[in-house]
Amino acid sequence: MKNLRVLVAWCCMLLPLLAGCDLTGDLKDVEMVRALSVDIIDNVDILDSADKVEAQENSSMISAAVHLLHRDRALEGQYAESYYQLTAEGDSLAAALGQLYDVGAKQLNFSHTSLLVLGEQAAPTEFWLDYALRSPQLRPTVYPVVCVGQIEALLAADEQTLSPIYLLNNLSEPMGSSYPGVFGVSLQDFVEDFYQTGIAPALPLVEKTADGVAAAGLAVYAGDKIALLTDDDAVLAWQLLVRTPYLYGMVLALDDGVAVRLQGGQIFIRLQPVDRAEDLRPVCELELQADILNNPAGLDTQQVRALLNERLQQILAVGMAKSRRLQADFLGIGREIWRKQPHIWPQIAEQDYLSGITVDLQTEIELNAD
Repeated sequence: MKNLRVLVAWCCMLLPLLAGCDLTGDLKDVEMVRALSVDIIDNVDILDSADKVEAQENSSMISAAVHLLHRDRALEGQYAESYYQLTAEGDSLAAALGQLYDVGAKQLNFSHTSLLVLGEQAAPTEFWLDYALRSPQLRPTVYPVVCVGQIEALLAADEQTLSPIYLLNNLSEPMGSSYPGVFGVSLQDFVEDFYQTGIAPALPLVEKTADGVAAAGLAVYAGDKIALLTDDDAVLAWQLLVRTPYLYGMVLALDDGVAVRLQGGQIFIRLQPVDRAEDLRPVCELELQADILNNPAGLDTQQVRALLNERLQQILAVGMAKSRRLQADFLGIGREIWRKQPHIWPQIAEQDYLSGITVDLQTEIELNAD
């Protein structure tokens, strides 16, 4: 009787998990979706000439592809040959996904989907965000990334090579840690910033390289436009101020051949109480822990700390300058003003406040010389 009660208790705990995975019907028909990619195709070129005039006002369609693991290769997700793909088109993402069943999909299961790959033309939120928020299948922990150019080239790989899906996963969650990396912006992270006052949300920008795929910068959602940001220091500024909790493992090259590896950090943006917007002077207090990786000149810890502080000041200056040029607050300075000086925010909300404020950086650096 005691064993029976234990068995019943285990069943009660497992049933919600099974429901969450949506494993209904015959299990042999279940196909595990590891990534969903969304792109734009020009449908004018594929229409008959009689239909082209009518199609000019709606000259693009959504192409949606699911990237699935072969059942017998489920534990070998690092190889390109472990995956197969189904693709369909529609006038919306939901419609395109619905068409997948007409091209051979069986029972698509999105419970283990980790990536939402957006082609450059499909990156505007009008093409994907509504579906992502409404879908009962996509988890808020899925990682959206924006691809330079079209996805077909990014995800193409020869058999026996590392899978681009695997490489993108590793970029989002380094070394299979199950924790987001500095480029691992989850759907939930993006949505929070998208609807938050005083910050322009950003997604990682990725591109095809000779070695597979790699980070190329940021796609910054600046109002109704998307700015592709590839300036290395501006991207570093975003990582330091917005992605501070996920800095583990980042390597910074300094002067005199010195290199340090960041082991973590905290950021706090402080504002003194003021009555006028022009008196605002945000102070970014950045705490970092780092290891010295390379020190060919044999500099002491204090000298290395000074070099690192100088580099951080340079990074912030570049990030702020880029933010002003884009008129997009991807560093989230306005968010802190809105949170901590709400009576000032109405004065600057409709202005180019980034050009009217000076941001200072104060650092506290803990260095390990071993």
